Amino acid sequence: IVTTYLNNYQDNIYKTNIYDYYNGVLKISTGVSYGTGNLLYDGRSVLTAAHIFDGIDYDDIKIYIYDGSKNFTLNAKVTIYNNYDETNINGDLAIVTFKTNLNKLYNRYDIYRQDDEINQNFTAIGYGSIGSGNFGFIDSSDIYKLKITNSFDADFKTLINYSNIKLSWNPLINSILISDFDNGYSSTDIIGYLNDSSHLGTGYTEGMIASGDSGGSAFINDYIAGIASYTTKMETNKDIGDINNFLDSSFGEIAAYQRVSYYQEFIDK
Repeated sequence: IVTTYLNNYQDNIYKTNIYDYYNGVLKISTGVSYGTGNLLYDGRSVLTAAHIFDGIDYDDIKIYIYDGSKNFTLNAKVTIYNNYDETNINGDLAIVTFKTNLNKLYNRYDIYRQDDEINQNFTAIGYGSIGSGNFGFIDSSDIYKLKITNSFDADFKTLINYSNIKLSWNPLINSILISDFDNGYSSTDIIGYLNDSSHLGTGYTEGMIASGDSGGSAFINDYIAGIASYTTKMETNKDIGDINNFLDSSFGEIAAYQRVSYYQEFIDK
């Protein structure tokens, strides 16, 4: 998770602990790649991103888990969404199912089922790269479980229909929610600019996903509304958007979340 301010990722506003509501958000690793996952209401299934398992034999797999305090290992079955499109990152969802329930210490989460996510604020949790909006993510061997806020500014359907922007990939437009990383100034409010609206951020707690946050939840009212999937940047003919020339989770970039309400039948089954 990249926070708004440099070297401030350990501030209390971003901290999590093993006893808070988000203790069911876990780091999951295959030994090859890692991401973030979220314990569902049955107590033994973890909702995460499918691309964590790209290129891996995941039928019966050993999963390495970190809860923000300790590490443990469990065997699991991984179910990838049937229509997962690796090229365009559509349907980027997986459910990791363990043979037994996890410790009752961990909170379990239900999913957000309404389709009114746009313009709502959310809290996102993840174990990804740390950094700041001004300078992007930094390489660090330390793992932090952090929380930030942001808002679902649009989905790709809204963005494309309103702005006619051309994309270099083909997102399933009803199924992906997007948020930009705002610093309070219109110069980084790329989605607001393209939609002719204004979303200047949530203040000090505003943040952005980065590598390792894939699969982490965006919670609306304590329900899982989005699953962190990827980041991107968009260019305009005006100096609005990313503050630098790198895709590094800095101010003005866009985070894409798989829309959980769109996939609720898959998750429930």
